[in-house]
Amino acid sequence: PGRKPLESLASVIQPMVATAANLSDEMDEHKRLVETLRKEPGHLGHVLRGRARRDNRRLLLFVDQFEELFTQVSDQEERAAFMACLAAVADDATSPLRVVLSIRSDFLDRLAEAPQFLNDLTQGLFFLGPPSREGLAEAITNPAEMAGFAFELPATVDDMLDHLETTPGALPLLQFAASRLWDARDKARKLLTHNAYTAMGGVAGALASHADRVITDLGAQKLPLVRAVMLRLVSPERTRAIVPLSELRELSREVGEVQRLVDQMVDARLLVVQTLEGGKGSTVEIVHESLVQNWPALRRWLDENQDDAELIDQLRTAARQWHAKGRDVGLLWRGDTAEEAKKFRKRYKGPLSDVERAFLDQVVDYELAQQRKRRSMVIAGFVALGAIVIAAMVALVVIQKSRSAAKTNANKAEIAKVEAENQKAIAEQTLADLQRKEAERLAAETAKQTAEVKLGTTTGLLDKSQEDLAKTNGELKLALDASLANEEKAKSAARLAEENAKKAQAAATEAQAQRAEAQTQKSKADQLYEQAKERADRLQNQLGSKSIDELK
Repeated sequence: PGRKPLESLASVIQPMVATAANLSDEMDEHKRLVETLRKEPGHLGHVLRGRARRDNRRLLLFVDQFEELFTQVSDQEERAAFMACLAAVADDATSPLRVVLSIRSDFLDRLAEAPQFLNDLTQGLFFLGPPSREGLAEAITNPAEMAGFAFELPATVDDMLDHLETTPGALPLLQFAASRLWDARDKARKLLTHNAYTAMGGVAGALASHADRVITDLGAQKLPLVRAVMLRLVSPERTRAIVPLSELRELSREVGEVQRLVDQMVDARLLVVQTLEGGKGSTVEIVHESLVQNWPALRRWLDENQDDAELIDQLRTAARQWHAKGRDVGLLWRGDTAEEAKKFRKRYKGPLSDVERAFLDQVVDYELAQQRKRRSMVIAGFVALGAIVIAAMVALVVIQKSRSAAKTNANKAEIAKVEAENQKAIAEQTLADLQRKEAERLAAETAKQTAEVKLGTTTGLLDKSQEDLAKTNGELKLALDASLANEEKAKSAARLAEENAKKAQAAATEAQAQRAEAQTQKSKADQLYEQAKERADRLQNQLGSKSIDELK
């Protein structure tokens, strides 16, 4: 404890090469030996082989708890130098030297930083399986019997076995419980009593007490990170959760901080690390379910975090999926969940991984962008609705003007029609007068002809009434001229009447066309109004119960 690995190796071989006369020289020699081992890893094997040949015997170098090379030594170069020295000792199968390491299986993946050493190690790898129930029972009872003690009740041993059988790393847990029970032994009767076992809370209580000591030794500075790690290892249902070690590493931005903490808690037998098949990373879990239920500190943390536990679990899963899918926007939370995430980000003060924090930021940013978009849509909708209303009003004005113009044109057509009818009546009257005068002319000609006949037979009378006849001829000529003039006037009046009738007909047709156009414009205006109303209804439905003030 407290020594670096190379210092431990130097201490092993220093007595074999010691030449120092006093303590000061011995310390200097020890430092030189450490530097030699660092620069020349084969020096360790050279010294050990010399000792073996000199004593004519074989030597075994046994390194127990080899995983502490990773939990206690942060300097990778120091670790590499230590493994190089061990590899140099075991590089010749014909030599009298042998190296044996004991390492927990959950640390095998850590050896990947030294591929050659890992390759050498796997050639002679031997796995020790977990003890059976009978083996655990012997581990509980035999040491007590060797010390002259016995268990007061067999039920004590059975209860301990029931807890240990389902526990990864059962022997460390047994060690906690057995040491606590040994401290409370009845020395007078040489018994391990059931009351003492119950008082310490059984195996679970022993583990909880040990956990308190561990976090106290870690110090207050590491307590927030310990809390964050332990909370990640408990599901919202308060059962043990198996979490990738890579996910826990993201709880701190300081490189290696989480790894060191996990290693320390693994070394303290509070956590268990399992290597995944194919070397695809490692998972971490709490050593025993009883720690979740019976460790007061962890229960207090869980109670304080109860309101957010489920959301944090959902966030962890969602963030992993989002990151794995290339941070797809389609996987971001929406609606009520996004609102809850926004509130959570404001109130939660605990640590989050970079991916989880980025996921939350993206959710909030996306939701704000959507709100701005919805506000813009509402404003655009109201602008469009206003434009539609204005267009409808303009259309109504145009329709009203068209209606007024159509009405005016209809009135004009009616007036023209009346005037045409009047002109027609005048023309008909003129034509009747002309016909009457024509009849009078014909009658006059007939009278003339009769007069001429009478003139032929009564010449005497003609002479006698010469003046009268001349006068009559003059009147007939005047009547004939008047008749011809009236006939021309009648024809002109007829033409004028016909033209006025055509104008009246055209005015009526135009009035009818304007009425149809006005009706069409009114239908279009009604249709525009209905469309505007439907858009307004759709906007209202999309907005739901939110008011414009809330959207702003």
